[in-house]
Amino acid sequence: MKIFKQNFIYTLIFIISAQGIHAYDEGDIVVRAGFSKITPQSNNGDVVNVGSKSNATAAISYFFSERISAEVLLGLPFEHSVFTKAGDKVGKAKHLPPTFLVQYHLDSIGKLSPYLGIGLNHTFFLSEKATGALAGSKLDITSSTGFVAQLGLDYELKNNLILNLDIRKHQINPSAILRGTDGSTVKFDVPLDPVTVGLGIVFKF
Repeated sequence: MKIFKQNFIYTLIFIISAQGIHAYDEGDIVVRAGFSKITPQSNNGDVVNVGSKSNATAAISYFFSERISAEVLLGLPFEHSVFTKAGDKVGKAKHLPPTFLVQYHLDSIGKLSPYLGIGLNHTFFLSEKATGALAGSKLDITSSTGFVAQLGLDYELKNNLILNLDIRKHQINPSAILRGTDGSTVKFDVPLDPVTVGLGIVFKF
């Protein structure tokens, strides 16, 4: 693990210090569209675990200069299964994580164009449903607002064909409220804090 962290740091230093050309210009509008997999942290809390999910996403960026852009992340709802610590499925829910980021674009290294981003996401949940042993109970999951950090890479295969790799770390910490059929109410935290990895195609206008 120590060697991995050192190599990761060295890679970032190399990317930041490398000199090259800029892939984008002031006034460019860039759309990155593809699929993303969102993976919550392995331990979601003391009560339940939430499974991973993939879905279509799209991000739109506007360039204020060669280096600075603003991005809005859009996408279809992600539906997650909810499991007990023993692995039994007891619920499901969909979530949407609208995200706004400010990005800093580093110099291109050959055909590779790296960028870093930081911003906020507001995640809200819908279509919550208790299942399995909790069927009949009412499940509600609160919204959550938190920070997002991003590392992205655009790679130009050939003219007008650019591939994108996008890695994000979200801060998502909602609470769940479970109302039982007997009238009891249980509230607990669900610290998701997921990593999202996306692959897609870049369109520049």
